[in-house]
Amino acid sequence: MINIASLLEVSARRCPEATAVVYRGRRSSFRRIEQLANRIANGLSARGIGPGSRVALCCHNRVAQPAAYFGILKTGATLVSLNTYSSVRDLDQGLRQSGAEALLSFDRYDDMDMGERSAEAVARNETCRDLWLIPPDPEGAPATRGERSLADLIEGASDSFRARPVGLEDVAVIAFTSGTSGKRKGVETRHRNLAAMTQLTAQLADPETGRVRIVENSLDCLMGQVFTLISPVYLGHCMVLLETDDFDVVLDETERWSGSYMANAPYFYRQLLDAALARGRDEAARSLRLCVTGGVGLPPTLSEEFESVFGVPLLTGYGTSETTTAISWTCPGEAAVPGSVGRPLPGVEVKIVGDDGQALPAGEAGEIWVQSPGTMKGYLDMPEETRRVLVEGWFRTGDRGFLDEQGALTVQGRMDNKIIGRVDHIDPVEVEQILREHPAVEQAKVVARPHAQVGQEAHTFVVLKRGAKADGDALIGWLQRQLPVGKAPDSLEFVRALPLGPAPEGMAPSPTASVGRLAC
Repeated sequence: MINIASLLEVSARRCPEATAVVYRGRRSSFRRIEQLANRIANGLSARGIGPGSRVALCCHNRVAQPAAYFGILKTGATLVSLNTYSSVRDLDQGLRQSGAEALLSFDRYDDMDMGERSAEAVARNETCRDLWLIPPDPEGAPATRGERSLADLIEGASDSFRARPVGLEDVAVIAFTSGTSGKRKGVETRHRNLAAMTQLTAQLADPETGRVRIVENSLDCLMGQVFTLISPVYLGHCMVLLETDDFDVVLDETERWSGSYMANAPYFYRQLLDAALARGRDEAARSLRLCVTGGVGLPPTLSEEFESVFGVPLLTGYGTSETTTAISWTCPGEAAVPGSVGRPLPGVEVKIVGDDGQALPAGEAGEIWVQSPGTMKGYLDMPEETRRVLVEGWFRTGDRGFLDEQGALTVQGRMDNKIIGRVDHIDPVEVEQILREHPAVEQAKVVARPHAQVGQEAHTFVVLKRGAKADGDALIGWLQRQLPVGKAPDSLEFVRALPLGPAPEGMAPSPTASVGRLAC
């Protein structure tokens, strides 16, 4: 079976001088990224990393990110993908669950010292023995003093390395997704899953539309890896890696580099549109030719508003980490069905299953089951949970929806209590458990409520302990530090007693409530 890292080798051989990455205004060719990946692979191999090993990667968008990604995979090791906004708690949990032997982490972003967090997590861990920090300049010194850098790992290493062959069932990436009771699940994605879904999705639009991909989202999630990392490497396209939360900068860089392709959550497009409108722009970034979105619901009017300013519609899709992202898709030129997420990809089967386990006819809602070449190997060290969701070759998504007569899929929400947030699924159980660890909190409850711009948002009710006092913004800040970005609720309200049922339709916080916002 081909190692997915071989795709970088092919492009470096076919178009060595073509621009692979633009970062902070500097272009890097496929040859340079390949050579850096090879030096990383050699550095890891010299320390005993190879088939059977697991190496964690936590890296914000910077030039060494794709090199580290493919360098780890070249060795035959499994890459453990960690969220770039992880707290020490999240890093420690990810390293422990995966049994990673080493961690490559970026050093700093704004006021977030990820190098310090990573060092603390590794110090707590018994199996992870090595840490190397990745600064913006791959050869530079990290912002966190006293820690080894990527330059230390690759010092004296050869820039030649052939990707090691892998087996049919070999796992390429372990990415964590929401779990129950606060324990996240490690999704085991094989090399063949990544290869199959990269090939399928790369052909759903004219390849020229993705010639310059604007990458604002972090590449720790599988959506980012397939659509804005592996796919452009496979096609020989350029990635403009942005390390910013400023949407004015995103707009400027898209126009500067004639960005043609974006793949991101609906909330990203809402913010980009608002940035353009705030400038009094009726037209912006007319180089864009393909903008895709998925993961959470698309507000009904957002695509029309976006097209009026940027000249292209938002094409919706649907996928899960367990199916290596894409399940359904709206192709360019296809008539969009309002509220739907497109039709299943070629080679992907979808059926709607009722409570009795039987397939339902068109128009009837039930649980969405999927059969796909992207279906994961299983959940890491969770055989019972794996058996529950993988049934005779079908993956039970846990999402509720229906297929219409033409095969278009509509997703209505979760079968369980998870909330489809702006960026990711929010697990109320996990958030409530963490809040109860705060010394001032007696009880907490997270509910979904409607939101005009993003469909729905998560709202949190908090009951304080007798005599305790807390500031809403301070408590939100504390919670934000405990959870990765996208996993935290949007707002918080202090109440004397928890509501007994779900949030009423159109509910708003009471006028006397102490409410804070979370940037997701």
